Amino acid sequence: MSALALLALVARPASAESDPEPDHSTDPGPEPRLYFGGLDRQSHDDFSSSASAASDALLVLGLSAPLVLELGRNDDDTGRRLGAYAGGVAASGLVAAAMKELWRRPRPYNFNADPAVRAYARRAGKDATASFPSGHTTLTFAAAAAGGWIYASGSDDTTARAGVWFGGTAVAGATAVLRMRAGKHYPSDVAMGVALGIAGVAVPAAVLGDVELSGGEIAAMAGGLLIGAGIASVIPFDGDVVVPLAVPGGGGVAITGTMR
Repeated sequence: MSALALLALVARPASAESDPEPDHSTDPGPEPRLYFGGLDRQSHDDFSSSASAASDALLVLGLSAPLVLELGRNDDDTGRRLGAYAGGVAASGLVAAAMKELWRRPRPYNFNADPAVRAYARRAGKDATASFPSGHTTLTFAAAAAGGWIYASGSDDTTARAGVWFGGTAVAGATAVLRMRAGKHYPSDVAMGVALGIAGVAVPAAVLGDVELSGGEIAAMAGGLLIGAGIASVIPFDGDVVVPLAVPGGGGVAITGTMR
């Protein structure tokens, strides 16, 4: 799935009955549901175990980097900033976890035609129906938003602050795309994760107060997202195949993967 799926998603709710269903004649599996537009329907062919592992590594990096930066400066307000960061990430993560339990949406790989992927889906158990929203995306965007805020609140160096924003959104954008390439999430799962993650900035904003952002910082956020998502879209993974993607009003590249 390309960065286009993350950056140009148009949510268009549609009922499961109106969507074409995959052939489950040999392995019925769960019913597809909760679709949002045509991009979601194309996610059934995506699967890459290496993309999934890469997204796990980026999750750890995204969550830990703000902690390392904050502990590195270790001033009188470090404890309060760390608490605000933890609160923001935790709040977003808890909402995402609750939504997963509420929706119990089957992950895209449940409908992949590859027998090895279908076997993987059967072994996954309850995790196979934890698609909406994307937890990795939620947490990395929460880390980028809350982490950038706590760093900016304790620094007057707008260049360094821009670097932190850039790094955070690059990791978050790459993680979101890799979750789709892994076959773990639909674009709508990722879009909701982005929204929930960004909302996590409300906690550090409430605790630490407003931060005046420069134009360079805002540009760094956007640039990090675009570059991170773009790189994650084209890195080759096991079994991935690059194919054209037709989207109403535009186009792009879809990268699908199967486990070999």
